[in-house]
Amino acid sequence: MKRHGIIVALFLFSCGFLLLAGCSSTDPMAFSQQEYAQTLGKNRAKFYRGTPKVDSTCVKEAIWDRCDVYKTQVVAQNDYSDSTKPAEAEFQCMWDDSFYYCYASIRDSAVDCENPNTLAYQNDGVEFYIDENDSAILSYDKDDCQLRITVNDSLSVGPTAPEGRPYLSKFKAFAKIVPGFGYVVVAAVPFRHSYPKVGTVFGFDIQVNDARDGIRLGQTCFNQADNTGWQKSDVFGVGICYP
Repeated sequence: MKRHGIIVALFLFSCGFLLLAGCSSTDPMAFSQQEYAQTLGKNRAKFYRGTPKVDSTCVKEAIWDRCDVYKTQVVAQNDYSDSTKPAEAEFQCMWDDSFYYCYASIRDSAVDCENPNTLAYQNDGVEFYIDENDSAILSYDKDDCQLRITVNDSLSVGPTAPEGRPYLSKFKAFAKIVPGFGYVVVAAVPFRHSYPKVGTVFGFDIQVNDARDGIRLGQTCFNQADNTGWQKSDVFGVGICYP
């Protein structure tokens, strides 16, 4: 009996080690030990392979139906003095050789876009964060970026991305107001320093800016909770490329 217990314990230990280390060379979804460790405690989103349409119609095609639905449920800012809750998004994700894609539906009873483009983050809109190699560090390096679209289709890039302008030049996104609901956004965020494949793990986050009378009063995010994602990538969630 004792010997049997030892054998079972060794078997379970071996299984746990293989899971942690991602040792299976035939499984494209197996994580390395470092990748596994970096995803612990973070919200993860599955990105399924596909190339959806990204244009001003913001029509949600059937290709999105196979994708999981996620929410920006982490409240990073709530400065409303009444019972108003910051706007949240439901979103889905895809990827191909050049972009990751998001389709987001933002429920917002009072769509606001009062500020000029120089203060784009003070308008209703959505921000996308990417850390291509998932380095998750206390700053931005060349493969990190923060990209933004306001509800009036103004595109901009965060101030701390070393290669923000090249990312912005390839960023494609559109927003469309839906009366009585809020608005929808479809976006294609470029990969510039890597070529994703099934099993690729990268830093990812999405943030909804919620404004009233030209001032941002609320933020909801997929992962970050402290409004520091504009200056460091360790607060991003995780995206994982699936077939």
